[in-house]
Amino acid sequence: MLGTALLPCLKSELEVVGVDLKDFDISQEAAVQKAFRDLRPDFVFHLAAYTDVDGCEAKPEMAMQVNAQGTRNVAKSCAEIGAVLLYVSTDYVFDGSLERPYREDDRPNPISIYGKSKLGGEQHVRSLLARHFIVRSSWLYGPRGKNFVATILKLAQDRDELRVVSDQRGSPTYTQHLALKLAKMLRIHAYGIYHMTGAGSCSWFEFAQAVLKLGGLDRVRVVPISTQESGRRAPRPANSVLENCRLIKSHLGALPHWTEGLAQYLKEGQHVGDFVLPSSGLGEKPLPREVTGVTTVPPPQLVEERRGVRLVIVPHAQPGCGDIISDPRAPQLIQGVEVEPLTQFPDDRGLFAELFRFGEPGIGRDFDSANGSRIQVSFTISYPGVIKAIHYHFEQTDLWAPLSGMFQVFLCDLRESSPTCGRLNTIFVGAQRPWKLRIPPGVAHGYKIVGTNSGMLVYATNRTYNPKDEGRIPFDDPGINYDWVTRPK
Repeated sequence: MLGTALLPCLKSELEVVGVDLKDFDISQEAAVQKAFRDLRPDFVFHLAAYTDVDGCEAKPEMAMQVNAQGTRNVAKSCAEIGAVLLYVSTDYVFDGSLERPYREDDRPNPISIYGKSKLGGEQHVRSLLARHFIVRSSWLYGPRGKNFVATILKLAQDRDELRVVSDQRGSPTYTQHLALKLAKMLRIHAYGIYHMTGAGSCSWFEFAQAVLKLGGLDRVRVVPISTQESGRRAPRPANSVLENCRLIKSHLGALPHWTEGLAQYLKEGQHVGDFVLPSSGLGEKPLPREVTGVTTVPPPQLVEERRGVRLVIVPHAQPGCGDIISDPRAPQLIQGVEVEPLTQFPDDRGLFAELFRFGEPGIGRDFDSANGSRIQVSFTISYPGVIKAIHYHFEQTDLWAPLSGMFQVFLCDLRESSPTCGRLNTIFVGAQRPWKLRIPPGVAHGYKIVGTNSGMLVYATNRTYNPKDEGRIPFDDPGINYDWVTRPK
């Protein structure tokens, strides 16, 4: 299914050879070596896998032979001829115990044979090849392949009621959208693990509701059931939503929302014979971002627009702190936000700290009066429990250096054009974590003093204060839904 979508994306510019089981079996090392020595590819997309999750549980030896050992054979042959390998893995390498989306650097802990076999494949790729990509995706659907969407539509043709699991959550991914991103991986050299899924998330129950509504079959009732009630052989993670941190950082851009992929597939799937929709189906109707009865990403709320720059709030359904940043180089940082350790020099006087170097490499690089900046340096002292109002600027960049106390710094990307629009960051800084921050225009920011001591903050701006450049947002804005009571981590 994915290979069928990927080949056309590559053939327009490259010499491409597509191979399948009829050509050779990846579980046979000698056959893989011979094929690679004959074809001598520069880049290999490894999509072959035993993907029947319940089947893997019933046949664990076959799962390991294909998904783990077969991937080892492919990786070993790539290493022999010097080819780059892109291996497609799965969200099922995680156990689903986290309450937030999984990032690329989260520790895998598969609970099914399928997940364990795919993780085994990942481990072989990483140990045998320096130049590799591991791309984890989830809940794939698309033309010319068995998938959840086609199954739901076929069952709905002669049933009045469908029972669908409601306690598993993930991100449906349209193979055509994923294939376009995979093809672009040829252009980059930042090897490693990437998450690539449709934007947004839902449960299988909500996914089925959307399929039937957009397919014109919403007369069919969908009944939510638990995983236990479904009676499936293999355990599945309750939460397998993947956060696409590295994909966004790579500037390749996020995949479209899963509902957009669904609408496109409902048009294309009919043409290839995957299913037949009633005349009242989607047709050419535009896709609503909110489907009745389905939890999707609500539309952004406009905060303010000036000179074509739109700042919006992407609503957050659950209260939280977003990404809690514990590494200055964390890939989860909002685009344009930078973190640097504060340079300190203990001496016989006690302590000397270097705050900012204006006009030199680092977070103060463009704070230079020679290029027109009107630098203003100020400080503020706040008392325990005080929340500094959330505010934002259209033009002003801030440099923050908390010197005493501990600050729970809130950051939210309001820039509609930003690849991290809507992302929340929480950064704990101060005496116990002497970091300084660069906050660009369009990123809302504020802080709370945590602990029992007052906090002192020194901040520099690249222009003198102008109240007309500033906007404010309530600290308890229901759209942002931010949690101000989190303890330092």
